[in-house]
Amino acid sequence: KKAFTVLICIFTALCITAYGAGQSDLNNIINKKNELQQSINAAKDKKNAAKSEYQVIEDKMLALQTEIDKINATLSELDTKKQAIEKELDEAIKKEEKQEETLKTRLRVMYEDGATSYFKILLSSESVFDFFYNLERLSQITEYDNKILEELVKSKELIEEKKEELEGVISQVESEKAAEMSKK
Repeated sequence: KKAFTVLICIFTALCITAYGAGQSDLNNIINKKNELQQSINAAKDKKNAAKSEYQVIEDKMLALQTEIDKINATLSELDTKKQAIEKELDEAIKKEEKQEETLKTRLRVMYEDGATSYFKILLSSESVFDFFYNLERLSQITEYDNKILEELVKSKELIEEKKEELEGVISQVESEKAAEMSKK
């Protein structure tokens, strides 16, 4: 009976020791499991934060691309406008050159003939009717000369206006290109 009691005590001690050792291992495993679960949760949180940050960046990129597209559309419109202004400017310059040439010709004729030619025309009139007819012709010539001068002045003003407009468009193009580069 003593031996049996000793055996039961030894068995109980071994079971308690084994249970204690098993419980300790189990506690270690549970602690490691909890640590791993915390690491997994932290990684999931980081993943979700990264996804959110990625989405914010993606949204910003889309917004910037939209702005870049608008700037490119504006640049395209400005380029078309610039080409139209350049064409108008070229036409105005050609018109001015033609008007200047006409004016030079008229001035040369007036210089060569002088004011006496006007008097000669009036004095060569054979009747009062001829006189008024010649006077009307001279008036028309004078009006024509004045019209040439007025058109030349208008052409010069138009050229200056188109140059200023072109400079404005060029400045705006440069500004838009700088904005585009900034957005990119």
